[in-house]
Amino acid sequence: GMDVGEGEGGGGFNRGLVRAAAAVMPGGHILAPFCAVVCDGVFTYVADQQPPLEPGCDERYDWTVDAELIVPGFVDIHTHGLGGASEVLEYWMSPEYTTTRVPAGGTTSLLASVTFGAGAEAEALTDRVVCALQDTISVGRSSETRGTTGAVIAGIHAEGPVVADLGGLVKGDNEMEVADFNKLLDTLGPDLRVMTIGPSIDARAGYARIRALLKRGVVPALGHDKHVNEKDMAGALRAAAEEDGLRPDQRRLHLTHIFNVQMFHHRDVGLANIGVLPQFPALPEYTGLVTPTVEVVGDLMHVHPLVLQMLLATRRPEHIAFITDALMDPCVACGTSVTYGGRAVELGHEPSKAEDSRSFVALKGTTTMAGSCVLQWDTFQSLRRLFRVPVGQAVMMLSETPARIAGLYTPHQEPAQQQQQQQQQQQQQHPPARQSDTGATPPPRRPCAGVGGLVVGHWADFLCLTAPHSTTHPLDECDWHLAHTYVGGR
Repeated sequence: GMDVGEGEGGGGFNRGLVRAAAAVMPGGHILAPFCAVVCDGVFTYVADQQPPLEPGCDERYDWTVDAELIVPGFVDIHTHGLGGASEVLEYWMSPEYTTTRVPAGGTTSLLASVTFGAGAEAEALTDRVVCALQDTISVGRSSETRGTTGAVIAGIHAEGPVVADLGGLVKGDNEMEVADFNKLLDTLGPDLRVMTIGPSIDARAGYARIRALLKRGVVPALGHDKHVNEKDMAGALRAAAEEDGLRPDQRRLHLTHIFNVQMFHHRDVGLANIGVLPQFPALPEYTGLVTPTVEVVGDLMHVHPLVLQMLLATRRPEHIAFITDALMDPCVACGTSVTYGGRAVELGHEPSKAEDSRSFVALKGTTTMAGSCVLQWDTFQSLRRLFRVPVGQAVMMLSETPARIAGLYTPHQEPAQQQQQQQQQQQQQHPPARQSDTGATPPPRRPCAGVGGLVVGHWADFLCLTAPHSTTHPLDECDWHLAHTYVGGR
């Protein structure tokens, strides 16, 4: 994308025009032609023609973009980062290493996935990482700074610590008491969007932790639980269905990386059995329950292409989010090693797939996958070329759906009571830091514009795609390539 300077108003006001032969709109629908106006990094006009010129209005723009196909910027709601430190748990202390690299793969917004070790030293590291992330998240909320460091970290995804099976995760306090769990939620703060939790563990506490997440507006993501029984799975879904004061969309739980560190079986059903269902059968234990949304790693290694094909056949695009679960930069050499909670992890190829450049990150000396090194653009290409998914639906599963799951699509104003409670907690915990020069408490942070769609009121995060013969071939028959990535109009 291009760097954008200040407009002529002197106050940094900036106005741009975006035009394309076609664009992917909400729901995967195609709008042709497409025209949008961007003011201070936000879409203020979107239609199939240029806006009519109002009397006395200056029709000049500070910048103009013309493209063949415009799509929303991709949203990655599960990534551990690409690097920036020799220890994975410290990646987010240097977030720009990741945020400056992922736009090359079409990612404009992401949730920073955080994992938790055990002990006082691990807790101190969590505090430092969360502080660093809070500073970075605030950069993305301002039109003056959004896009200046690449992609935007829009919130936090906590993977654990209350999980039944680690997979590649670091061992933490996986049976953390409910009181300590609530303290952890206070530490993670209002930027926590999604938390992975093992339902078999929380069932023993009457799903108190899942209920605590729901009360705070955090999405509980069931996962890292290989041997959870059917009763405990249904109980977790029931807890969300019966929780008071929730919107219907807040009652739909989520599954962390479906098929990975969970089971699918034809009799002893696991989390993946629920994740592939478009609806529940008319059995009494499932009355009134809704199937969870799912996220899936799109690197063709974590989940076999035949299984991905099944998932795409059984679930609708509005319920599937493709994630990277990234742990390493795809540009580093095979055999490169870093530590993850003190354990060595390395980038490697599966021998039979080396010709396809399908790589993964594993615990050194084992076949246990710890993460991927895929970019979201790679997944888009797989969806188009291997699975023949229409462009609109492929884009949707990489942008709108993950944004909706994480609560990033529509700006959400916190209830006044919840804001007041958070202010009181912050004042009690950090009274000096919460005081301004005048001694007054700062006003609550205003809600951020949405992401994931080319709609008025969303940040101007978008991708320009190009293809040979795009003017003569139907959109779904073109071989699209990523030309430019824009974040907040930059």
